[in-house]
Formats: sequence, structure tokens, C-alpha cells
Amino acid sequence: MFESDEVRLVLQQSPEPITVQGDPERLMQMIGHLLSNACTFSQAGGEVTVEAARVDQSVVVRVRDHGVGIDPADLDRVFVMFVPADTNRPHSSNGLRIGLTLVRELAQLHHGTVEAHSEGRGEGAEFVLTLQLADTATAGAAL
Repeated sequence: MFESDEVRLVLQQSPEPITVQGDPERLMQMIGHLLSNACTFSQAGGEVTVEAARVDQSVVVRVRDHGVGIDPADLDRVFVMFVPADTNRPHSSNGLRIGLTLVRELAQLHHGTVEAHSEGRGEGAEFVLTLQLADTATAGAAL
């Protein structure tokens, strides 16, 4: 998707492996939807950055784009399925918000959170997914 849309993907990984508590398929699904969303709302020649870092007893995954941005009044609505945040947006894909709604629901099921941040139109967006680190005695998924 990134290659065909001519959007550069930059990965900033933690120097040490980070293992989170959760279903590996659902964890990949959450990251996949965040990446898809960032690519969709980026212009050709744009860039999406993904960063994973340990913060206290959590892992924080940040997906940043420099795309069309989100009106600050719509930040809470981006996770509500079937509710378009901005019907006047000059982008061809407003979407149904199913992917972002699923990310929020899956994050909550994993005792985590997801937040959206943007300074407004044309300023890009950042989605921050916070999940619990795995207990070293239990199995988890490495990011």
C-alpha cells in the first residue's frame, strides 16, 4: 500500500525487544489499521513514521503522518464508526471509520488505549497506542 501510494514508511524501533501482553493477531490488526489509516490520508511523496518505545510498564506505539490532518473538534469522533469527521474534506476517502473503531475496541480489550492528535487541517495526525508490557513469565507478542 505504501509503495503504490508513494508514501515513505519510516520505522523507529526500540534497541531492545519489547514484548506486550496480548493476542499477536489482534495486535498486528491494530497496527495494520493505524498504518492503513496513515497511508490513506497521506499524499504521494509523504512520510509515515512508526515508533515503538517502552514507557514505564507500557509500550507506546506512535504512528505519525504529515497528511491532511484532523480538525481538533473531530479528534474524539475519529473512533466512532460510520460518523464522518469532516464531510467537506477534499480527500477522496473519508471512510466509515470501521478500522479506527476496531483499534479502539481491541486496545480496550487488551487493557490499553488509543488516542488521536492533530494540530488541524494540513498538519498531519498522530495516533498513540499504549499497551501493557508482558509479564516475563507469560507469553506475548514482540514488537
